[in-house]
Amino acid sequence: MSFDWIAGTGGIGKGEIFRLVGNATLGREESRSAVLTDYRDYCKLHIILSYVARFNRGKRPVFAFGRTGADERGRQLQKEMKRIGLDTRYVKESSAPTKYSVCFLYENGDGGNITSCNDACEQVTEDELLSDLDEVLLNYGNRGIVLGAPEVPLRARLALLKKAKEAGCMTVCSVLAEEAEEFLLQKGAEVCDLLAVNSDEAAAIGKQEGCEKVLLRQNKDISIIMTKGKEGCDVYEKGVQSHVDAISVEAVSTAGAGDALLGGVITGLANGWPLTSSEGQSAIALGVVFASYAVQSPHTIPQHLRWNDAMARAKKYGFNL
Repeated sequence: MSFDWIAGTGGIGKGEIFRLVGNATLGREESRSAVLTDYRDYCKLHIILSYVARFNRGKRPVFAFGRTGADERGRQLQKEMKRIGLDTRYVKESSAPTKYSVCFLYENGDGGNITSCNDACEQVTEDELLSDLDEVLLNYGNRGIVLGAPEVPLRARLALLKKAKEAGCMTVCSVLAEEAEEFLLQKGAEVCDLLAVNSDEAAAIGKQEGCEKVLLRQNKDISIIMTKGKEGCDVYEKGVQSHVDAISVEAVSTAGAGDALLGGVITGLANGWPLTSSEGQSAIALGVVFASYAVQSPHTIPQHLRWNDAMARAKKYGFNL
């Protein structure tokens, strides 16, 4: 089944990227030289929905729910989002500043980031998300995909997904490792049709038992994507586990790769593709293709990715899209 619209909440912000000198892990009390780059670093919702909006090609509306600050960074981000086809009518301005992050990259392409937690995204409330969703449901019906991504409060995200699921929408979620305990306490898996996590996040959810076992106890029908970097990803769907290898390319930066994969998955699902398939189109295959472009880009959103290029790469590596 294809979908009529996509909406999501999560981080909207921008930051700076430093390239560290040396590959040794940064120490707790260490000072290290780094090159300040002109690479573009974006936050979760913007990255994920950028793929959906760009490759949706005007077929259906893609809504962003959230907040930026009433500042130049926030206004610039809203302009960028509109330019790629994101509908920002539900992105409100806040008295707090726009979310800001500092990303650091090692010479081998690995990296991490430090992100503000006293910003506009933290002021996103349950009430405003539910009100935004009500309006979309009223105007566009219930054949939608709703995403709850990190960098807005978890409780508000889960309330959005609960209402969306009750309305008959498909719900997609991602969770940070530091949110795992609260996610389980709030029975977050019950409101997720699809959960996407990386290895660290999966370990935080599963502890010694295994992520999929813990999640399936809360929701026996949940689908799970576990990304494993250059090893690809594991997918759990309807009790069946499968593995999809990553496309082997020379990595410039791994920042944003998991979000690219999820953006590709949502794009495929919106077009009616199955999550997995032994033959033919699958949403996870499109996600893997998008992730391969993400790791080749110094920016967390690749600036020059084109649909025809992605399809050519998919064919080259045996994905039938």
